Amino acid sequence: MSKRQSDILKSLLALLLPFITCSVQWLLWDVFKPFVWFLFYPTVYFTSRIAGKRVGLLSTVLCAILVTYCFIPPQLSFTGKPVNNLLSVVVFLVMGFLFSHNQERLERAERSEAQARVADERLQESRILSLEAEQRLAREMLRESEEQFRIMFMESSVGEALIDTATGRFLKVNAALCRLLGRGERELLQLCMSEVTHPDDRQACLDNLKTLMAGDGEGFQAEKRYLRPDGEVAYCHATVNLLRDGTGEPKSLAVMQDVTERKKVEAALLESERKFYKAFSGNAAAIALTRLEGGVVLEVNDTWLEMTGYSRHEVVGRSARHMWTRIEDLQRFIGELRGTGTVRGWEQEFLKKSGEIFVTQLSSQLLTVGGEEVILTTLVDITALKQAEAALRESETRFRTIFDHAPVAIGIGAIDDGRLIEANGSWLRLLGHEREEAIGRTAEELGVYPSIAKRDEIIRILREQKGVHQAMQLHHKSGEMIDVLFSAEVVVLDGRSCLLVMLNDLTEKKRAEVARNATVELLRICNEAENVQELMSRTTLFFQQLTGCEAVGIRLQVGSDFPYYESVGFPHDFVAAENSLRIGGGNGAPGDEAGRPALLCMCGSVICGRPDATEPFFTPRGSFWTSSTTDFRSSFAGDHGGEGACASCNTWRYESVALIPLSSHSERIGLFQFNDRRPGKISAEKVALYENLVDYISIALSKLRTDEALLEASQFNEQIVASAQEGIIVYGPDLRYRVWNPYMEQFTGTAAAEVLGRHPLELFPFLKEAGVYEKLEAALKGEISSTIEFPFDIPENGRSGWLADTRAPLRNAQGEIIGVIGTVRDITGQRHLEEQLRQAQKMEAIGQLAGGVAHDFNNVLQVIMGYCSLLQADKALSERQGQQVEQIVLSAERAAQLTQGLLAFSRKQVMSPKRANLWEIVQHVQKFLVRIIGEDIQLEVVPSEVRLLPVVADSGQIEQVLINLATNARDAMAKGGTLSLKTEMVEFGFPVENPFGHAEPGRYACVTMSDTGCGMDEATCSRIFEPFFTTKEVGKGTGLGMAIVYGIVKQHSGFINVYSEPGIGTAFRIYLPLAEAEAEGADARAALPPPLGGTETILLAEDDAEVRKLMVMVLTRFGYEVIQAEDGQQAVELFAANRDRIGMIVMDMIMPRKNGRDACEEICRLEPGVKVLFSSGYTSDFMENRGVSEKGINLIMKPVQPVELLRKIRETLDAGAG
Repeated sequence: MSKRQSDILKSLLALLLPFITCSVQWLLWDVFKPFVWFLFYPTVYFTSRIAGKRVGLLSTVLCAILVTYCFIPPQLSFTGKPVNNLLSVVVFLVMGFLFSHNQERLERAERSEAQARVADERLQESRILSLEAEQRLAREMLRESEEQFRIMFMESSVGEALIDTATGRFLKVNAALCRLLGRGERELLQLCMSEVTHPDDRQACLDNLKTLMAGDGEGFQAEKRYLRPDGEVAYCHATVNLLRDGTGEPKSLAVMQDVTERKKVEAALLESERKFYKAFSGNAAAIALTRLEGGVVLEVNDTWLEMTGYSRHEVVGRSARHMWTRIEDLQRFIGELRGTGTVRGWEQEFLKKSGEIFVTQLSSQLLTVGGEEVILTTLVDITALKQAEAALRESETRFRTIFDHAPVAIGIGAIDDGRLIEANGSWLRLLGHEREEAIGRTAEELGVYPSIAKRDEIIRILREQKGVHQAMQLHHKSGEMIDVLFSAEVVVLDGRSCLLVMLNDLTEKKRAEVARNATVELLRICNEAENVQELMSRTTLFFQQLTGCEAVGIRLQVGSDFPYYESVGFPHDFVAAENSLRIGGGNGAPGDEAGRPALLCMCGSVICGRPDATEPFFTPRGSFWTSSTTDFRSSFAGDHGGEGACASCNTWRYESVALIPLSSHSERIGLFQFNDRRPGKISAEKVALYENLVDYISIALSKLRTDEALLEASQFNEQIVASAQEGIIVYGPDLRYRVWNPYMEQFTGTAAAEVLGRHPLELFPFLKEAGVYEKLEAALKGEISSTIEFPFDIPENGRSGWLADTRAPLRNAQGEIIGVIGTVRDITGQRHLEEQLRQAQKMEAIGQLAGGVAHDFNNVLQVIMGYCSLLQADKALSERQGQQVEQIVLSAERAAQLTQGLLAFSRKQVMSPKRANLWEIVQHVQKFLVRIIGEDIQLEVVPSEVRLLPVVADSGQIEQVLINLATNARDAMAKGGTLSLKTEMVEFGFPVENPFGHAEPGRYACVTMSDTGCGMDEATCSRIFEPFFTTKEVGKGTGLGMAIVYGIVKQHSGFINVYSEPGIGTAFRIYLPLAEAEAEGADARAALPPPLGGTETILLAEDDAEVRKLMVMVLTRFGYEVIQAEDGQQAVELFAANRDRIGMIVMDMIMPRKNGRDACEEICRLEPGVKVLFSSGYTSDFMENRGVSEKGINLIMKPVQPVELLRKIRETLDAGAG
């Protein structure tokens, strides 16, 4: 059976297996029902094994169809199958395909293994046969080789020799070697190899043979020179190999090939290459050899490298086409080169390594070298040439531009007839021609020259000399003659002689010269002017001379108006009538839409900035001008300013008018006015000049005003520094004095000239001890420190005291520290005031104590003094009893005086100031002083020159002051002495400071009490007014006497000075403000009439039972009926019940339940106009603290004598009667 038949049978069997498996599965379905694929997997596997891959794949598909149709529900159908079952079918297919592919690979491996076994068997057989053949071939080749060697050795065209390696002797040579060396065989066999070698190569030959002999190599090759008998040198390439014969003797086979001709060719080639390289590398042109395809550089010369900036290793072997600036040019170049094979004169831009573009002219040839197309290119750098061409074109363009736009008029004409060849715009404008009508016409036709003879004269001068340069007049097209500076030369253009003429308009030059001279003169005036008045006055005259106008005026802003500040040439009536521009002339004038004041006339329009620059009579800078006000008013006045525009000027027959605004920092501050009765005096050119000149005046005016403001500010600042009531000091960066204001001069007694420029420690060493200098150094570093208070003493002038120093860094506008600024205050008085404050605080403490007990103490004294007064009135008392009662009264009075003294000391005593004569008070107290000081002290009262010394004072308290001083004086004169009293009038014209008080300027009544006692030292003197300070022994002084004196004087707005020296005595000077003098009245101290009683009913409200009992007894004794109340509320109730009977109320100020003032107010509401007398033992401040004021009431202070009480009650009852 053939293999094909066998394969078909296997395939049929394999395809039958799926059906057999399906039948078995169907028959045994109940057994294999859960395992649908149980039999089909082996079926697929065996099918692939039996029939191969293709049949296995077909069998797999067939099994999948059978399973799907027969076994996956619903059976015997292809529709409605579950998706998960179908997925398992897909998995089955995949597995079947894998089985098939694996079977194919397995079959392929089995076939390969079988083939490998067969090939290995055949290889073994081949090796055996090959070895046998090689042996036979080797024997044959050996025989042939021996024969060939013999033939080759003897018949070879190459010289060969067998050499004894040890000696170098020739053992055998062939004919070719004999010919090569020019010697016979026999001759050579007698020579050594080194003997025929060139002397220069001989040692090398011997060394090579020694190397072979030593066994260091099997042979060597070398080109050596050998000598012929005729002296010529033969170049040979010698190959020497080491051979050993059967005896083991070392022999060498030398093969020597004649290379003499090659050497000659190589030498010629080297020389040719040297010449080519020299021509290639040293060529002035850049040469490059590149491949046509890809542009890879094969070789470049040094010029190319220098031209491009690359190095050789950066370009050789690499493409250089990136150097082309445009790919289009490269493509066009390659295309032309392919088409013609040659490119000549090609101009191209390339990029250097630095990125710079350079222009070359290249020539290229397409060559074929070694079968490869290459490009040989020569480049010449023409960048400079191109730049020169561009510069030439630019120069021509520039020349043409300059020619066309030159401010100088240039014309070119034929020298024979003056026909105009070319002219620039300046020439045409200057002479008033159009280009079309001028070019090509002769000088005679144009009529430029004054006459043809004048042109002929110019041509003649040009023929005799190089050029013409002169001022002359030419004809304008309009016929007007214009002044020009004429310059002419003969030039050759296109081989033809031409006349080159340049004209400069002298009109503008003259105008510019006038403007320049006017500017210089005006600047001189501006620089010389020291104030605005001088500037305006001089510029007015300057403009009158410059313009030739009859009248020139300057208006400057004053408030919201712009009156004439300076004028010349205007009639007085004109200036008076036109001075104000305000509508209505008052401050209440209306304004325009922008809120600016509405101003009259064209002057107002110019100042307010309302001109329209499109109109011919207004300039772009806001000026107005006209050469004829008459024409202006007839043509434009109605549209510009109404009928009033230029009306006044025209009325005064001013035809030419110019109004130039004067501005400062874009703000109109005035204007310049130019008027002339002659028309045509103003032109646009003149106005432009005037505007420029007025700008200089604006700058000068602003500068002067700024200077005046700066000067005023500087003077103001200097005045502040000079007038400051504090010391102001400025230190430089070296801490030397830079500023020393007048206050410091007055305060320290040191002039600024003595201080400025000097170091602080040179003048005032105490600054270092006080720490001031250290603070100055810190301030110079930017630190800010607190105020330092320290004492000072200047021995040079005896000035001393206390001062407060404050300092801070002084910085410039850039914030850099340039010094230190300090302020100094004299706090000597403040220190004294602080001392006085401490003293006053002590007095306040005593006052608080005195005020606290005054009320109760006064009530006690009231009872004592009242009952004593009643006893003194009792006729039944014996003389001895009367003296005893009097003693009790005196003690009570002393106690009352002590209480009043304490209150006066604390200034809480309610004074009864009245107008009094100080001299009379002194006279009245004199008799009391005599009894106080004793008989061993003499009292001297010095009469005053001025007997009338009116003061407003409580006479009793002033007497108390003098008594206390006299008491201290007595104690200071234990051994007797003199006590002096003196009064006088003193006037102070300035404030007075002393340790014990401060006096304002004015007139004072002064009483001086001096003694000749032991005196006091300075320390004691400074403390005499302190409460409880005394120098007396314990029990002999309270330390309150002088404090009471101080308090009383202060309460009278006066002050006291003390002068004392130990061993000499003490003087007290008491100053009281002088009252205005008035006519002397009756003696205030005249004897009072005895008290009178009455029958009226008195309501007595007193909370103290003892005082109330006393007062009832006194009042009833003198006939009064008394209704008693214990507090304010009871007093109100009793008054309401007895209002018809009560004629007066005596009421204490401070009482329980309701104070006297409140009770009085309530009673007054019940009975307006009721008479009330208040009494109180409290101080005024105590009552104020309780909300009870003593102002505006009838008050009597406790303790009070019954006589005084009765007299006060009678006065109150009688007031307003009858």
